[in-house]
Amino acid sequence: MHQHLDIPRFEQSTGGLGLLVRVAQAFLDQLPQWKAELSTQSAADDRDAIRDLLHKIKGSCYAMAAHGVASRFEAAERSLRHTPKTAWLRESDALLELLAQLEKELRIIVAAEQLTTPSGAHYVVKPVS
Repeated sequence: MHQHLDIPRFEQSTGGLGLLVRVAQAFLDQLPQWKAELSTQSAADDRDAIRDLLHKIKGSCYAMAAHGVASRFEAAERSLRHTPKTAWLRESDALLELLAQLEKELRIIVAAEQLTTPSGAHYVVKPVS
């Protein structure tokens, strides 16, 4: 169900899943701004601002156990200095697509929490393929 999130790892590092919905929602709240900044800064070729943004996103991904996504942002952060602008624009598009995939997973988690009935039962929400 979760392609990018390592739920057991999150649970192990935080002592439970109680924080997952809050962490996911905080990430989702920030995501539109990050995506807009990545697009704008990439088009302007503002390497310092891009590097700072990649670093923020990487840290947030690690915090919610999206380690594969975080590693991809870390690699982009390391290679940014030596990547020509045209290649960077392709990479930034790929990173935006990766964020879109992660966003879908996080929205499922948040939606599942919102489907909690007053009795405390949970519905299982599965993504549509």
